[in-house]
Amino acid sequence: WLEALGNDGVREGDAVFEILDSASQEILTSVAEILKSRARSKGKREIVEVQRLQILDWMALRKHGVTVKLTPEDDEVIERLLHFEKIDPTQLPERLHAKLRPYQKEGYHWLAFLYQHRLGACLADDMGLGKTLQAITLLGAIREGRLAPAAGQPLGPHLVVLPPTLLFNWESELKRFYPELRIGFYTGKERSTDFQPYDVVLTTYGMVRRDIEKLKEHHFHVIVFDEAQAVK
Repeated sequence: WLEALGNDGVREGDAVFEILDSASQEILTSVAEILKSRARSKGKREIVEVQRLQILDWMALRKHGVTVKLTPEDDEVIERLLHFEKIDPTQLPERLHAKLRPYQKEGYHWLAFLYQHRLGACLADDMGLGKTLQAITLLGAIREGRLAPAAGQPLGPHLVVLPPTLLFNWESELKRFYPELRIGFYTGKERSTDFQPYDVVLTTYGMVRRDIEKLKEHHFHVIVFDEAQAVK
């Protein structure tokens, strides 16, 4: 496969040239891309973990007639996406202390749709249009059970990563819009990784860089990166 793909679909055999037809070449290119890290393993059949977004590649392979075995949860997600027509509204959390504007509701429905399909989101509304409120609405809906987590996933805590100047703003908005969410801070010299008492943990990009080895040992249900350009 790799030899043929590396040579525009042609492989030289014993006294023959083997040529892949275009459909096979397309399928094998997709498979090679998905399994890039395992391409050199010989004769092994392994369960492979792939990035969540590659579910779109699995969908493309199925359309080509390739048999792809997935977990029942992933199968269900693929079926929903294959028959997708529109984003259905998700009920707003009852205990949210805010009235969302129409575009904020649209943003929330979109976030909820992606959450249900376990895909990430980049919410890129302009400054001052209420991205924080939309994110808090999502967390409130998860707390009230209006959005179901993936099978076997604990509900929390959630992690919010921020520039230090926004810690107070997030604390204030959480208390204002959804005061039932218990807030913890992962900051300062006495910071603790005992996140059990909290629903939402606020931290900074600097702390994440410094303590990534500790933090990656913990499961966070939803991770929010505010001012996400700071990731680079």
